[in-house]
Amino acid sequence: MLLSKIKENWVLLLVVAIYIIGKILLRDIYFFWDNMAIISKSALFLYDNNFASFALPLGMTDDNLLSVTILAFLWKIFGCNFLVTHIIFGIVGVTIIFQIYKLCSFFVKDSKILPFIFLLVISDTALVTQTLIIASDPLMLLFGFMSVNFMLRKKLLSFAISLFFLAQMRTRGLDLCIGIGLAYFIIILKENNCKNFFQNLLTAIKPFIPAILGYVCLYFIHGSIFDTWSIYREDPAWSEHKNIVGFKNFIKNVATLGRWFLDYGRIFIYIAFAFLFFKFGYKKLFTENLSKLWILFAASFLLILIVTLPFTNPFGVRYFIFQYIIIALIIGILIFDLLPHKTAKIICVCLIIGLWSGHFWRHPEKLSKAWDTTLAHIPYYELRKNMLNFLDENGIEYSETSSFFPASSSGKYIELNNDERTFAKFDLEANNYIMYSNIANWSDEDIDEVKKYTLIKEFKRGAVFIRLYKNIQKS
Repeated sequence: MLLSKIKENWVLLLVVAIYIIGKILLRDIYFFWDNMAIISKSALFLYDNNFASFALPLGMTDDNLLSVTILAFLWKIFGCNFLVTHIIFGIVGVTIIFQIYKLCSFFVKDSKILPFIFLLVISDTALVTQTLIIASDPLMLLFGFMSVNFMLRKKLLSFAISLFFLAQMRTRGLDLCIGIGLAYFIIILKENNCKNFFQNLLTAIKPFIPAILGYVCLYFIHGSIFDTWSIYREDPAWSEHKNIVGFKNFIKNVATLGRWFLDYGRIFIYIAFAFLFFKFGYKKLFTENLSKLWILFAASFLLILIVTLPFTNPFGVRYFIFQYIIIALIIGILIFDLLPHKTAKIICVCLIIGLWSGHFWRHPEKLSKAWDTTLAHIPYYELRKNMLNFLDENGIEYSETSSFFPASSSGKYIELNNDERTFAKFDLEANNYIMYSNIANWSDEDIDEVKKYTLIKEFKRGAVFIRLYKNIQKS
């Protein structure tokens, strides 16, 4: 029985084994990019204060209270270190892989083609990177895919429980929860031939009642803690990202969205889709067998667009991982439905290679990169340590050195150590030294300005570099 199960699910076990090896190889990586404000700073505040206060100081993300509280609690039990942290997030990663496998197996019954489609779906660069590093989005994705799997299998109690936790996973978790809810309602309405609209609406709402009540409770808790009844606090550091964009910037947001769906190897997925569309026509692509997936994609995509395109808040590749997975599954199924299996397997393997090639794509220095969704950023961790060692060996004080995000925070929040030294506030004119990296996504103007100074040290590997410049005019 056990050998039969292993043989039947060999591709799942293979992917899990590769993932665990990847986590072991990356065991020395630390908090990166937004995950300091979203995870480490908030969790360490709760940890250091023994949960005496949940009023997070400004500069820490406050819509992630449930997950950072869980992390801080686990730190109290098992120790506040990266071994514990990687194990916790590794368990989340393995569970996501299992949930995506369950999603694929629901729609793909042929055991001979399931491995190809599953490997295609699981190969998205953003999904791979986010599950391997320490990030906030995987927990949201886990509850999102759990919700979809329980919905498809009509396990309503489990569906309601997973939705409850999804709604508490940051604002985008609530957004995804609503998107799944909209899809669930449309699917029920469609199954009943669009009859009894309000009765079907009530049926669709029932599993979401715990999620709604949970979010309302969290909203009032948030309001009582921070003395505000807004979803977001008025944090000066992020206030400029909450404005409504004008027409010109809206078009820029649309262009950015298009780029994220094509960048890092995803363009090959949509080339395949375009090929199928022009060869077989739209009727072959939007079939009854795929209707639930198309509805799920459209509903969740619509909801995430509502909270991204109209606002100045810059959105990244990781905002759409759920949609990437759904569309990759759809296209994988279509390839095998419409083409001879031998041809389909070859195309699928090429698409998988194309997606993995996304980790090696190079971008111009002045083009903004989504570093936290590509393994191309992995050299950064060692390069940063090399530069810090260089500063220490040459007696260069952090206080007289301008730095870049995410290296500007203290070691306490980046590496969970006791080093609380912080770099000077970024000012090209005021400081003797300027530490710059293409990881920072600086403006074109700042990049041009910093290169006017004298380069005294560079560490570089792969697509990543860190440079130290000296302002000789202040010497």
